[in-house]
This record gives sequence, structure tokens and C-alpha cells, in this order.
Amino acid sequence: MYDLLFHEVYTPLVLIDDRTEVLKITCFISLILLLVGLVAFLNLVVKKPHEVSL
Repeated sequence: MYDLLFHEVYTPLVLIDDRTEVLKITCFISLILLLVGLVAFLNLVVKKPHEVSL
């Protein structure tokens, strides 16, 4: 009885945990890409303000 209950409770928790890990990784990658893009953009603006044409 206890094993069955444990399994019923534990399995959804593992699935939820996997999803949060994937979300964390996705958010982390998105943040890194955003930072890299921002730094590259700032470098362009700071170094060559007269050459940048949007």
C-alpha cells in the first residue's frame, strides 16, 4: 500500500521537476543570448556611433 502511494506521489513530482529543469535551462540560455546580443549592440554603438545606421 505504501509503495503504491509513494509511486503515485513521486512520479508526478519527478515529471514536474524535469519540466522545471528544462525551463531553467531554457531561461538560462535565453538570458545568455540576450546578454551577448546586448553587449555586441553596445560595442557597436560605443565604438562606431557614426557608422551604425538602423
